[in-house]
Amino acid sequence: MGGGYGELIASILCEPTGLRGILFDLAHATAAACSRLAAAGVEERCALVTGSFFDTIPGAADAYLLKSVLHDWDDDQAVTILDNCRRVMEPNAKLFVIERIAPQHFCDSPRDQRVARSDLNMLVGTGGRERTEAQYRELLGAARLRVTRLLPLGDPYCVIESRPDKCSVASILNFVSGFHSRAGPHSSRGTTMNSRTVIVELRNDDLESLLR
Repeated sequence: MGGGYGELIASILCEPTGLRGILFDLAHATAAACSRLAAAGVEERCALVTGSFFDTIPGAADAYLLKSVLHDWDDDQAVTILDNCRRVMEPNAKLFVIERIAPQHFCDSPRDQRVARSDLNMLVGTGGRERTEAQYRELLGAARLRVTRLLPLGDPYCVIESRPDKCSVASILNFVSGFHSRAGPHSSRGTTMNSRTVIVELRNDDLESLLR
C-alpha cells in the first residue's frame, strides 16, 4: 500500500519466488509505476490498483506492506490506515511496516541526528513524525494488530511484523466499556457491569463492529 512508483515491489518480485503482487496507490503513482515494473520484467505478476488507503484497501492478500508511509501522517491518520488494512486481512495474513525507529532519548550520534532531521522534515512537510518502537506498537494495538516480530534492517530502519488481533480480551473489554457508556446505566439493551463480571446483550451490528 502506498507503493509509489514500484521500486520496492519490483525488487521483491524480481526474486525467484514466483510471488505475485499488487501495487496500490493514487492514480499518478500507479501510472508512473507501469514503466518501472516493465523494466524489471515483472509487469505480468503485479496488478496496479488505484485508490486511497484512507478508503478501501484491496483484500485477499497473504501479506501487506507499508514502507515509509506511516511517518507521513499524524497518529489518528496512521491508525486509520492500519485499521483499514486490518479490516481486509485474513486471520493468518501479515502486515509488514518498514520505518525508521526513533530512539527513546536522542543523543549526538550521527544516527540520531539523521532521525531527528527526518522527524523535523515530516513535521514541517506532512504533519507526520518519526516514532519509537513503543509508539509503533501503540499505533498497531489501537488498530487491533498484534506485533509478532521485529526485524532490524540497516540502522535506523526496522521491519515490524504484525497480525490481526480481532478478538483479544482487551479489545472485547474496551468495546464493552464503550458500549456501556453509550447505552447508559438504564439502557433497555440489557447491559449489566460490575467489578468482576460483564454481561452484555448485543445487537448484530454491535457484534459485527467488534469483529471487524
